[in-house]
Amino acid sequence: MTAVKEFIKSACEKIHVLFPETTLKYEYKAFSDTHFIKITPSDVYNEDAFIDLSFELSDEFDDSFSGVLCFINNEELSEMNEPEIICCPKKQEIFSFSYKDFFNTFGAGLGTSIELGEKPVVISSTEINSENFTSLEDTQYAMAA
Repeated sequence: MTAVKEFIKSACEKIHVLFPETTLKYEYKAFSDTHFIKITPSDVYNEDAFIDLSFELSDEFDDSFSGVLCFINNEELSEMNEPEIICCPKKQEIFSFSYKDFFNTFGAGLGTSIELGEKPVVISSTEINSENFTSLEDTQYAMAA
C-alpha cells in the first residue's frame, strides 16, 4: 500500500473514531490528482469538530503529498463511481434482557437509576400496568417463528 493510501486509511479511521455514525467513501481521481473522501450524513460534514479535523488532515496531507485532499458530502456534485475504501457506521450496543434478569443483575429497587448506553433508566415501579398491553385474541394476525 502506498504512503498516500496509508494516510487516507488513517484519516478515515480518525474521522470514524469521532463520528462512528458516519459512512466514509474514498476515491482517487487521477485526471485532477484529487483524493476525495465523502462523508455522510451531511449534518456531520457541517459540525465544527469535523471542520476542525478536516483542516488538520488537509494540512497534514499538503505537508506530505502532492495533489489535493477534498472532503465532500451528498450535496456535492462529484460522483464516486468506484470507491477504493468504504467505512460503514459502527454498530451501537443494544441491551436486551428480561424484567427478572434486570433486577437480578443490577440489584435494582424502586428509584434506582442505572446507565444503559447513553440513556439513564430509572425504575419507578415493580408492577406492570396491563392497560399498556393489547389482547391478541380478537385479531386476525398470525405469528411465525
